[in-house]
Amino acid sequence: MPKNIQVGDRTTNLNGILRGKRMKSLLVLATCILALTLPAWGEEAVASEAEAPSPQAELTVKLKRLVVGNQGAILKIWKVEGGGEPDYYRGLDDRDTAPYSPDDQEALVTSLGMSKSELEQTALTIMEEYDKLPKKNALAFLGLVVSIGEDSPYDAEDSVDSKIQEFLLLRLKEDKSVIMRRQACLSLAVGSEADQEIIESILGFYSQSENLWETFPVQQFFQYHAKTISTLPNFPEIRDRVAGVNSLYTANILSYLDEAHQVSKAQAKPSGADS
Repeated sequence: MPKNIQVGDRTTNLNGILRGKRMKSLLVLATCILALTLPAWGEEAVASEAEAPSPQAELTVKLKRLVVGNQGAILKIWKVEGGGEPDYYRGLDDRDTAPYSPDDQEALVTSLGMSKSELEQTALTIMEEYDKLPKKNALAFLGLVVSIGEDSPYDAEDSVDSKIQEFLLLRLKEDKSVIMRRQACLSLAVGSEADQEIIESILGFYSQSENLWETFPVQQFFQYHAKTISTLPNFPEIRDRVAGVNSLYTANILSYLDEAHQVSKAQAKPSGADS
């Protein structure tokens, strides 16, 4: 093959043309390989972003670690690594299990890996994202937060406690699910406070619902807070309103209130008054 060819007035080197074509072919091939590879890199980046759980997803995972009863509030919490083993166990689904001891509170919060500020922020997030979360467990978590008293390092700020209580009262009144209304009542029952607003809401709930399954935790509320309620100036009115409710639970509630009232009277009696 001749090394040079005559094209018009020019002499062209044939080897140069062939080398140039090879270079172009190699460049085209390299471009194709690069084009095929780049989407894979991009897809990997997208997949990596998708694998990172959202804060809502992380909260859902934490809430699902809680095993929540209808009477006993949070019964246990599963270990983070799973395996069907509880990290902390409180008891059976019984109303005597429901009130949280300081040990219960510390163990549950520690297992969740939360500081006081994280506990508060989680409660606020739950109230904002309630419809997107496992609701029963979310309400039980809020009940745990408001159960923590002032002597605990995990005690939430008053402003947070107030928001939680208002939220639970709203769920008690307006939630469309009987399961959630019952759980809201239970969360209020295990709370550390029983002020007039909460008592009024519980009385309204008790008198307006004829569903015995739904109002079962009303007994627990008066059982756990009987001592506080018995010392209130309007105790006689509260007792009368309870007595006026036609329910199988009324006799139990009255017994809790009357027993606590007798103890309060005995403690208030001046020393030597019987002599």
